[in-house]
Amino acid sequence: MPRRSLAVAPSANAQKASDTLRIQFVDAVPNIDIYFNSQRTGLILAHQAWDMLVHRDPATFEIKPSLATEWRFAEDNSLDLKIRQGVKFHDGSPLSADDVVYTINMITDPATKLATPSNYAGSTRPRRPATSPSASR
Repeated sequence: MPRRSLAVAPSANAQKASDTLRIQFVDAVPNIDIYFNSQRTGLILAHQAWDMLVHRDPATFEIKPSLATEWRFAEDNSLDLKIRQGVKFHDGSPLSADDVVYTINMITDPATKLATPSNYAGSTRPRRPATSPSASR
């Protein structure tokens, strides 16, 4: 009698006519917000939907450009980033430095309860608002 696997993966189906790929997951995915979802399927989907400022090469562990094309530490506690031009959100609006500032401020806000160094209880690290060149326009 042939052996059968007990773990059966759901199928993936492509609809060539509508240029659509449908994938079925065993578990429900509550959201694909990478900051608020730690489920493997949610993180996989998030990486398909969003780009990060930089990414780590899995083979070399080297930090590589993504949305940030260049970066440098201007001071001990200040990082200057050059944002890739021509990036657009799903609604067509362009990515700006203000969007990066918003995200950094959101994830470092203790009210979000995210595990970032600035949010650990007893942290003595000063929290300063991020600044953006376009914020003064």
